[in-house]
Amino acid sequence: MKRCFQCMALGLMGWVSSSLGNAQVTGFQQGFNPYTGTFHRQVAGFNPYTGRMGTMGTAVNPYTGAQWRGGTAVNPFTGTHMASQQAYNPYTGRVTTHTQAYNPYSGQWANQFRVR
Repeated sequence: MKRCFQCMALGLMGWVSSSLGNAQVTGFQQGFNPYTGTFHRQVAGFNPYTGRMGTMGTAVNPYTGAQWRGGTAVNPFTGTHMASQQAYNPYTGRVTTHTQAYNPYSGQWANQFRVR
């Protein structure tokens, strides 16, 4: 059971010996919240400020605690969401698709196939 305890310390264990008493055990593919001592699914997003968990395949905005589906990105300054295939310009707050490129000097967007 010693090896099993070592696995638990790494968050990779799904079972533990009853001789460990009240030790909190996490299942395979779960993550650990060091602030609260609780466990959550590895595939869920975690907000360390509020302790809230996102559902499987979601992410959490750590500033607001809001959740959104996995595959999307968030603007950390405004909390707005965008599609996963988009990019964000932190200077203007504008969003572009993944097939575009951004010129930070002019603030203009270009198609990825265009050269400026």
